[in-house]
Formats: sequence, C-alpha cells, structure tokens
Amino acid sequence: MRSQINPHFLFNSLNHIYALSVKQSEYTPKAILQLSELLRYAIEHMDKERVRLNNELEYVAAFVEWYKMRTDHPERVEFICPKTAAELSIAPLLLIVFIENCFKHGRLSYKDDRISIKLSIENGKLTLITENVIDPNRELPAVTTGSGLENVRRRLNLLYEDRHQLDIQQTETNYRVSLTIELE
Repeated sequence: MRSQINPHFLFNSLNHIYALSVKQSEYTPKAILQLSELLRYAIEHMDKERVRLNNELEYVAAFVEWYKMRTDHPERVEFICPKTAAELSIAPLLLIVFIENCFKHGRLSYKDDRISIKLSIENGKLTLITENVIDPNRELPAVTTGSGLENVRRRLNLLYEDRHQLDIQQTETNYRVSLTIELE
C-alpha cells in the first residue's frame, strides 16, 4: 500500500509549492499545511482495514480542494459530497484513485471543460460518479487499465466482492466512472 502514494502527486505538489514560494504567494503556507495533512492521513490510514466514512469523505474533500487550488479554473470543478455518513466505514484510500484521475487526465483549458465529482449515500450504499473532459489530441496511457485502476479493482474485488459495481466509460473526449459500494 505504501507504494500507492503516487510519486508524481508528491513531486508535482512540491513543485506547486515551490512555484508559490518563488512568487512569494500568500498561499504558500496554506499549501504546505494542506499537503502535510493529506500525506499524514494517507500514511496513518493506509494500513487500516476500515476507516470511518466521515473521515474518508473529509480526506476526499481536502484532496479536491488541494487540486482546485492548483488549477487556473477552480470554478470549473464541481464537487458534491455529503457532510455526514452515519456510522458507516470503508476501506481507506479506495476512492482517491478515481478522483485523482479526474485531475490528472482531465482538461479545464476551455470554457466548457468541466470536472465533476459527486458522492452520495443512500441506504448504506456509497455512490461515486466522476466525469471529466479529456483532450483528444493528448496521448494518454490506457486509463481504463492503468496500474492504479487495476490495483483498486483488485481491492474492490477482495474487500467488496459481491457488494460493489464499477462502470468505466471512455470516449475520445470524455471519461466517466460510476462506482457503488454497499458499506457496513
């Protein structure tokens, strides 16, 4: 699991903080604190079997805010997430692969580009739907079979064998993930 913290995420994050510091941006301390909190959560929870869903949703929200802070068009990122999740639990860091892929492969350059991340909970089921525009001229790795996605598919099959449904759709210009998990 420790190898699942994407080195590119870490290096890109450090480069972002470096750029802020060179510009002597007032956001530099906030960026350092946010990155520290994200890494602390990942390291402290990655080896746990389950975490409280409320904690995981807070981590997801902080992760999305971190990426929004790094983009030129944060207003083009739609994020909907419940504030509370009763006493449900979930395997840690399961959702983050799908969310990170939105930012990693998503495009926000043009006026109509969007990234949408929606989480909902109903009757003990968590649903995550992500959608993003991809650049048809940019050569991407096979995003439906990348190692991060393969690892999360294996985890889903091990931890939620008959209690999840994952649907990934990719066209030339759009990428969509729909994941539903029956939680405990």
